Amino acid sequence: MLSSGYGGAKAPAASQTGLGFPQPLSEKYRPKTLDDFAGLRRPRAIFTSFARAPYESGWLLVGPSGTGKTTMALAFASMIHGEIHHIPSRECDLETVQQICQSCWYVPMGGGFHIVLVDEADQMSRAAQLAFLSKLDSTGAVPKTVFIFTANSTSLLEDRFISRCRLVEFTREGMAEPGFDLLARIWRQESESEPNPATLTAILEASNLNIREALMRLEVELMAPSECGMKATVCKSASPKPKIQSIDSLSPAQKAWVTRRAKWAAQQGANA
Repeated sequence: MLSSGYGGAKAPAASQTGLGFPQPLSEKYRPKTLDDFAGLRRPRAIFTSFARAPYESGWLLVGPSGTGKTTMALAFASMIHGEIHHIPSRECDLETVQQICQSCWYVPMGGGFHIVLVDEADQMSRAAQLAFLSKLDSTGAVPKTVFIFTANSTSLLEDRFISRCRLVEFTREGMAEPGFDLLARIWRQESESEPNPATLTAILEASNLNIREALMRLEVELMAPSECGMKATVCKSASPKPKIQSIDSLSPAQKAWVTRRAKWAAQQGANA
């Protein structure tokens, strides 16, 4: 998913180092445009193509928490200069749908498109879900409007709702190595020191590759680095080095660490 910033954003220059943050790391390194995403190749390619010639439609972004669904929707809206109508999680009921759709009949600011973004659409009321059915097809389509729904799962969504949306899947597959690179880059920018690879690996492990959570854990670690990293289990002095028979037995975050260490060792050997 990521390689140089939250949601794949290219990390901006650090505004300060040491203790204290002018804003959370998850916000500071959030990508602002589709070009900022270094990961999420397929979703990014889809929305980059769609942004060239947007049209009235409905989209359903499905995947685990922390994979950049809302972030990418906002980046897309920014790219096409859309007027955003953001419905937060659990606030999408019938009244809200009616009010939003009514406002979308007016010409969008800037003359482009309305972007209706519904977070955690699988938690909206059944009445709201039914109300969207006609808005997502020709029977009651709202002019110059793109509907984007995010959800962790489709289990609570009706088939007839899903069938009216273009499904885009967001996964954590392939996130370990770019996630490691992201945390390392942020550590260097925020502390002006080299990170402990074991600490970064532990953070990714503890957050289950949820980048948003990993950044919050990194933020705490930067404020007061623990003596041996995140956990005693990754501190050489606290526990013996685990015996590993095959790289296939490693977790994704551990594989990323091994890969990075191997590349570094090879580079050091070449420079010797």
